[in-house]
Amino acid sequence: PVLCEKPLATTAPRAREVMQMELALGRRLISVGFMRRFDATHTAVKRALDAGAIGRPILFKGASRAAMMSPDLPIATIMSNSAIHDLDSARWMLGTEVKEVFVRAIRTHAHFAPQARDLFLITMGFEGDTMVSIECAMAAEYGYDIEATIVGDKGVVETTQPNVALLRSKNVRGYAYPRDWLERFEHAYVAELEEWVASLHSGRPFSGASAWDGYMACVLADACTEAVMTGAVTLVPAQVRPQLYR
Repeated sequence: PVLCEKPLATTAPRAREVMQMELALGRRLISVGFMRRFDATHTAVKRALDAGAIGRPILFKGASRAAMMSPDLPIATIMSNSAIHDLDSARWMLGTEVKEVFVRAIRTHAHFAPQARDLFLITMGFEGDTMVSIECAMAAEYGYDIEATIVGDKGVVETTQPNVALLRSKNVRGYAYPRDWLERFEHAYVAELEEWVASLHSGRPFSGASAWDGYMACVLADACTEAVMTGAVTLVPAQVRPQLYR
């Protein structure tokens, strides 16, 4: 059994090879570390949606803002290493698959290379007439900030910043933002590892992401990269989920 840090592979074809090897064995041995599936704020949103509290989901909005990236980070790496978390979150929360992707990208810092892009607005059309909008900002400077909102036809549910204290200091009242993902998702990583170990002891499937989820996330990351390069809508071919992952 393997708990693989995301991404499952650097490209969708390579991820498919990994998944096909597992399918050939006929056993689910691969789990993928999309730790937001174990974050308390994200799971609270998921529970509210599944309970019907906001009705039918019509729009997912995700935002991932990192303090500062390397000025020469390739677009494909940003998609497969950072934006891929939101791509997985959208699939996991909505329970459906993507039909098409469109991405706008800009450079926000003058000292970055001319070809660099660090702010991405990803829009996707999902099955069931559901829309997705994801902001991926790699040079936000102020801190590490993650948000997820689902708009339903009867209400809205969203994550809240997991703060423990409201600070009043230097004429300012507010909350501190984490410095990086380790600080923000420490408890989610622990919960993910505990669930993985528990699944091995009990012999049941891991409740987090499977090799299929890892593969589909890579499919979407590749589609987003293509959309940035072409400036056009990228269609995502329908995929048949193997029986092993149903």
